[in-house]
Amino acid sequence: MVDAGVTLHKLLLFVFVATLNASLAIAEQMFPVLAVSNVTHGPAQKLGQDLNDGAQLYFSQSSASPVDFKFENDGYEPEQAVINTKGFIENDYNLLVNFVGTPTSKAILNHILNLPVLLITPFTGADFLREPQAKHVFNLRASYQQEARFHTQYLIEQLGLKRVGLILQADDYGLSFTKYFEQELHNHNLSPILLPRVKRNSHYVTDSVQALITADIDVVVFIGTYAPLVEIIQQTFPHRPDLIFASVSFAASDHILPHIPHNAKVFFSEVVPDPNRCDFDECTLFRALASEKFERLTRGQFEGFINAMWLDSALKECHDVSLACISDNLAHRPQRLFGQESRQLANEVFYSVRNLQAPAL
Repeated sequence: MVDAGVTLHKLLLFVFVATLNASLAIAEQMFPVLAVSNVTHGPAQKLGQDLNDGAQLYFSQSSASPVDFKFENDGYEPEQAVINTKGFIENDYNLLVNFVGTPTSKAILNHILNLPVLLITPFTGADFLREPQAKHVFNLRASYQQEARFHTQYLIEQLGLKRVGLILQADDYGLSFTKYFEQELHNHNLSPILLPRVKRNSHYVTDSVQALITADIDVVVFIGTYAPLVEIIQQTFPHRPDLIFASVSFAASDHILPHIPHNAKVFFSEVVPDPNRCDFDECTLFRALASEKFERLTRGQFEGFINAMWLDSALKECHDVSLACISDNLAHRPQRLFGQESRQLANEVFYSVRNLQAPAL
């Protein structure tokens, strides 16, 4: 149940080896500034905090490409993301890195389309960032289309479920996944039962919970962030202990699983492996560095770490810190692995599961 193509490990192993072999001699230059606007305060703050922690951890030990960071909190709100982005551009910060969210990324897109700016490793699987004409965008993670396919492979084809509920965040994030999930269900002659939506950055889930308690469904797929999903599971589980709760990588399973009943049935699609258990070289390096810094190791931290590793592989080749050089190296190192048509490096989908059979890979 993994998308065809080269695995994330093979992609990053190339980057890992190339970076370790980089010369320790650094040309005299102004360090590149990585401009980061994401959510570090508010109901979804763990998304940005984890990503930032992982990126800073990687560059703290990299002698190949020293960088400076410029962080701004956008609260996972499009309007603030635009304000932050305009400020970056006014200060000639043209490497925009680790932006979090579909609505925020969509909001800034029109402001950077015709500017000498790169948007690198946004934390979203939205399709508009993967269109061939998005030449300034460099995605690492798998897309929502790929995650939607993984959900139907597991929930419909493997588990044989037919009654599917859907709760989505009422914005472009919810819609960006839902359109592909509905297409996948349609291919199986199924349609989801749409339940009351949730608002971005809101803990109000009462309408959704009340609908779930009486809904004639076997599984509910939730497209949102971790805080409301925790509330939904906590409030629904006592009434529907056999209901399956499913969600995508953006929901951040590491900030959900510790806070829900241990016997709840849950499934998450993921875009990076579990850094606590994977045995790839980049996992080993991450654990060695992160275990001394963080109380818990999360997939969000690990994604920030490997995002930085990929960017570092390009920066170390570009002593003049030119956008053309960085863009060329992101697109061609590792050679032929970055999909020009998909604007995306990795295609593999992983999973987290509790109290259910594991996906048949």
